[in-house]
Amino acid sequence: MAAEAEGVGKDAADAFVSGRIRDVVEVAAAVAVLLGIYNRAYMLISLPLYLITTSVSKVIFPAFSQLQSNLAKLRSVYLSSTTLVAAVVLPLSAGMAVAAPELVRALLGPN
Repeated sequence: MAAEAEGVGKDAADAFVSGRIRDVVEVAAAVAVLLGIYNRAYMLISLPLYLITTSVSKVIFPAFSQLQSNLAKLRSVYLSSTTLVAAVVLPLSAGMAVAAPELVRALLGPN
């Protein structure tokens, strides 16, 4: 009788552990899906900003190099380039924030 009780307890413990393992795997899969969605949303927002800033930097750094001996002109060009990037990126970011629900539906679908 004791051996039977011991076997039943072991079966119950095995069932409990296998159920918990299944739960952990399901949660891990759900987290992976959510991280994937977050990654796509982050890329959707950051890619246009990245493309703008890298394009400007590819042009502006050689100009900075040529102006390194003339600090007054370098300061002026630096301020102008920073202002230009801000004038493009800030309205773009604000527009994307306002239009976020529509952008998500249009680019990623209704679900």
